[in-house]
Amino acid sequence: MKHATALVAFVLAAAAASAQFPYGLSDPSAQENFRLGVQAYHRGRTPESILLFERVLSFNPRDPLSLFWLGRAYFKNGLESTALDRWEAAAREGGRSLLIESFQEFVSSRRAVEPGMGRGGYVSAGEIPGLQGRETRFLRPSWIHPLRDGGFLLVSHGTGEILRVDVNGVVRARFRGGVGGFDRPFSLAPAPDGGFWVSEFQGDRISRCDKDGNVLSRIGGGKGRERLTGPQYLASDSGGFLFAVDFGNGRVVKYSPSGEFLLEFGRSSPVFPGFRSPTGIAVRDGKVYVADAFRKAIYVFDDSGNYLESFAEGSLLGPEGMTFAGNGELLVADRRRVLAADTTTYEIRELYRSPRPAARLVSATLDANGNVLAADYDASSVDVLSDPAVVYGGYFLEIERIRADSFPVVEADVYVRDRFGNPVVGLDQGNFYASEQISVERSVKEGETEARIRTETLTPVRELELVGRLSDTPGVSVALVVERSPGIDAYRSEVRQAVESVASGLGDPSEAFLVTAGRVPALQGTASGSSGGPVLARQAISAEVDPLWRFDAALRLAVSTLTERLGRSAVVYITTGTLNEARFEGPTLSELGTYLRNNGIRFYAVVVGDAPVSEAVRYLAGTAGGGVYRVWEPAGLGRIGRDLQDAASGRYRIRFTSAADPGFGRSYLRIAVEAYLFRKSGRDESGYFAPLR
Repeated sequence: MKHATALVAFVLAAAAASAQFPYGLSDPSAQENFRLGVQAYHRGRTPESILLFERVLSFNPRDPLSLFWLGRAYFKNGLESTALDRWEAAAREGGRSLLIESFQEFVSSRRAVEPGMGRGGYVSAGEIPGLQGRETRFLRPSWIHPLRDGGFLLVSHGTGEILRVDVNGVVRARFRGGVGGFDRPFSLAPAPDGGFWVSEFQGDRISRCDKDGNVLSRIGGGKGRERLTGPQYLASDSGGFLFAVDFGNGRVVKYSPSGEFLLEFGRSSPVFPGFRSPTGIAVRDGKVYVADAFRKAIYVFDDSGNYLESFAEGSLLGPEGMTFAGNGELLVADRRRVLAADTTTYEIRELYRSPRPAARLVSATLDANGNVLAADYDASSVDVLSDPAVVYGGYFLEIERIRADSFPVVEADVYVRDRFGNPVVGLDQGNFYASEQISVERSVKEGETEARIRTETLTPVRELELVGRLSDTPGVSVALVVERSPGIDAYRSEVRQAVESVASGLGDPSEAFLVTAGRVPALQGTASGSSGGPVLARQAISAEVDPLWRFDAALRLAVSTLTERLGRSAVVYITTGTLNEARFEGPTLSELGTYLRNNGIRFYAVVVGDAPVSEAVRYLAGTAGGGVYRVWEPAGLGRIGRDLQDAASGRYRIRFTSAADPGFGRSYLRIAVEAYLFRKSGRDESGYFAPLR
């Protein structure tokens, strides 16, 4: 009688579905160090994870998965050149990886391209139609006002409503103006109290509304100069003053922040021919820009209504709504086109031309995620326009943390950014897709031979849920880094004032850490809530000064402290205006800036004394997003806390129930997360270990 021979075979199926490298460590010490390295990374302790992955590579220097993880850890530590080197080594050892190429492309493009409006024009990435089947969502959209959460307010002139629309084009709220209703609303402008002004073309008035669309007051119903006839486009300046285009009277009217009539301008004079058909209006840096559709030009006034100059005369098709983009360029809706105008050189370039022959674009604005939104009045649609370089891609999604303490329930923190590193905000559960690699073994018998076949497939996770958006979560974490040079000792009272003012302005909930930048930087103390400033201030000025003080080591200590919390966070540096770069050891100034930026941590400097601020300090603030202020800032240092509370964040937390076999906590479990928005997307893969059992 023949005996069956047991043959165990492991077959990997659907390998192409995963861009990660296989887990192939066999040495028990290497396996343990790899497990601990992954866990340290997911707890925000990336310097520790670097040491652990380096140990793994001492056992197997060519393991591609360990090289890949080591590159991720170096990336989070701001050492991008070293990260690229490790990723290239991983690709040499393990073959081409789309995931590594995504990381490499993000680093390279962010270094090579300056953010701003695309020089090569924009293309359609999607459309939000006003009519869907038999449903009328909006008609004749006349104005788009972007919101910080990625959505926007849309004036539906045809239905007499203002809609709050989310980042996916879903209508979340409708404002109809209360009992009296809006009478053909046309345009919006933000009001100082967080609400907005809305012009009502048919009602010959302007209404002031709170943030929920409730009408608080109305202006324009007076006589003589105060009477409006068909008001259309609105704009407000940084001081809260309102400027309204009174179309029927061919003029612009300026109002106080509370709505009192102040002045009018735009009628003919010896130096100005007078408006024939005033339309769009935009205000910036004390200048008022007004478009005239009949004259096909844009006219420039000061904020007191004095005519300064004009540009683009005769070269426009019929300009209407205008807004400023973040880089200072003026966006102009010009019939079928969206134009960008440089208000310094008055160079005008075409960003987009609608394929609709009868298009009438009346409003164009830049949203919080870098898209241009254009309202087509006659087509009753909103076009979502993007730089062609980021369509069908364009997002850099990073799985920063995985929490598996309650396995099989798993939570993952993901960070979604555009190619410039700017956060992508407002995403919802429907924008995310997650999958995990599942291994299944089965026995197959052929004659007297028995084989064990393991099949690995990438399967959608169960019960995927978006459980949090950092943009919606209150609270901040701040590391106060205090320079301890001999020179700063003369400004003890100012240092005390700076620490107390910043800490008290953080609001609740908040957490502040004090790091002193001496020869050996130290974490001196912590405080919860806005009342801990005095304690931290006393600790700050009691630390010894040292001529060999080091900023670089103090910054790294501060960032490593903040990264364990993964929230809205910032380093606030109390300084005489220098970084003492001569004492830097290891990381360069550029790498310190990248360290802040790759972890989403802002940098603010508060300068004591009268010494000039070094370019190095300004560089860090510019790179990481923040600012440089003097200790006796007229607006108060509480602005740092407010700025941080309002900062956009592209961080999200998802939760799912895993179907993977944890292997008693020894199996490396893989997941992939993708994010989609219109025709843009991003993807990342990672792995984790369940708790040991």
